[in-house]
Amino acid sequence: MNINSTQTSNSILSEKYFCGIDLASKVIQVSVTKPGEGSFDKALSKDEFSRFIKENNPEDYIYGMEACGDSNYWAELINTLCNDNAFIFPAKKCRSYNHGCKDDRGDARGVRDLLLTYFLSPGASTIHPCVIRDRQNRADMALLKSYGDNQSDITRNVRRLIAFLKEQDATLCYSYSMSPEETIRKANEYTAKLQFEDADANFSLITDIQDQCAIIAMLLKRRSNILMGFLKYFEGHSECQYFMAIPGVGLLLAVGTHIITQGDFTRFKNARSFAAYTGFTPAHSGTGGKNKITHMSDNGNPVLKTLIYEGANACISHNGKQNKKDKRVKISYGRHIAIDLWKIGINLKNPDIKEIVSHYDAELASKITEKNTSTKLCKFKSKCNKANKTFERLSSTPAVTSWCQNNLLEQHKQDSTISPYLAEFKNKNQLVDLSDPEGPFRRQSATLVAYLVSHNEVHELEINDLERLD
Repeated sequence: MNINSTQTSNSILSEKYFCGIDLASKVIQVSVTKPGEGSFDKALSKDEFSRFIKENNPEDYIYGMEACGDSNYWAELINTLCNDNAFIFPAKKCRSYNHGCKDDRGDARGVRDLLLTYFLSPGASTIHPCVIRDRQNRADMALLKSYGDNQSDITRNVRRLIAFLKEQDATLCYSYSMSPEETIRKANEYTAKLQFEDADANFSLITDIQDQCAIIAMLLKRRSNILMGFLKYFEGHSECQYFMAIPGVGLLLAVGTHIITQGDFTRFKNARSFAAYTGFTPAHSGTGGKNKITHMSDNGNPVLKTLIYEGANACISHNGKQNKKDKRVKISYGRHIAIDLWKIGINLKNPDIKEIVSHYDAELASKITEKNTSTKLCKFKSKCNKANKTFERLSSTPAVTSWCQNNLLEQHKQDSTISPYLAEFKNKNQLVDLSDPEGPFRRQSATLVAYLVSHNEVHELEINDLERLD
């Protein structure tokens, strides 16, 4: 991270050239001025701008630019060539200094004037430059942002597929609370039903449903790869573990906080400043000395704001006495999480960091962050135990064993991995038609078939259960 200091004497600043830069896709507009002398504007290509930086004396130029997608790349290049003389300013601040026409030249002049104000009047200025991120940190930020985009894509595609299934057959109890894996399984069951009825007439519909399932499966695989990237980052930065001592802070929030701040909290004056950076601060409105405190501020880092809000949801879910729909309680929890993150982050390089972290209830934090995981695993294990008991009860009935021999073994005799328990039915010779919808064993046979078909996926589901957490 690079945050430049403004402690420079006016005599030295009078010898500097202040260069405002407006970055565009093809043309880079440059506006240069020197206090007491004139100024000039230039429109340069990217290659010409690179030569412009190298040809001028690095000690004489100070560069400023507006925060955008290319600003970190050019700022890192300028700092490499010009001894950390590049600054990135927030876009909102740059717009307030813009004058004249709203074009590339006007934007470059506005950035130039903002740079002058920042250096010549540091005491009266409320402007703070943005952090300049290196190449590795930009890659980590892209991974962090892609996780949120991937989650949105999964939710959108799953809900669209569930809505379609509900329209086709409302009696099958499709629910929007189904997991992506369960949604894919239900869709495959419906396509099998369409193929049985009339495969040729329903070919287009079957193909479309299969394509949607493939998209969801691809998004789930992508999420798994992103989570593996987070785990790798967590292993390479051991200080992330200290954040997880805070109740409501899990792996994503700990890693996300370290990536966004780059492990340096010194640029925040206090805990209130960091809470405002995350967006957990009330908005103020009013004039004439009458100020009103309204809803939560719309500003703040969107990634940190989302992760902290989910951490607050986890805290409320752990404490069942509070109203889960009351946003004021969530905001209060979120603000406390942000403040605790700053208290630990500011002491990451402190030798006594372990003693500072020991004041937090790490056991409670572990319970809160793992509650969703443990709940899902318990539900899954209970279903497996129930299916095992049902299988044991049914396998003791001669009628069921004979039906398994004549229906399942013949159907899956080429597939030896369907279930190891089918070997128990090889020597049974009684014949009973359990597929009769009016028969006495219709429910038991349906339960048995469902268990045998999904028996192969038990270990895979146990592994992927953690990956299904949002």
